[in-house]
Amino acid sequence: MKIEGMIISGEFDKNAQEFTIQKIKNWYTETVVKEEQVEKLYAYLIRNKEAEEQILTLYDQLLVRLTKDEMSLLLSDLENVVSLYQ
Repeated sequence: MKIEGMIISGEFDKNAQEFTIQKIKNWYTETVVKEEQVEKLYAYLIRNKEAEEQILTLYDQLLVRLTKDEMSLLLSDLENVVSLYQ
């Protein structure tokens, strides 16, 4: 199932219970995340949503700077992804 969010886009594989991030902001990647990883990222962003910006690292390779507004959009995208694991 293809997911087109405001910050992340990718493919959800219901059988494998995996989400492959194919694009984050303007960067293309192939990053596979399991439910626990998505939930941890979501919880981290909720706890730190008052920060002016955050820098996420995907597999210690891709640094992604997020503004406060982008973090809010990413939270919305992640809510959609988390709901697919149910």
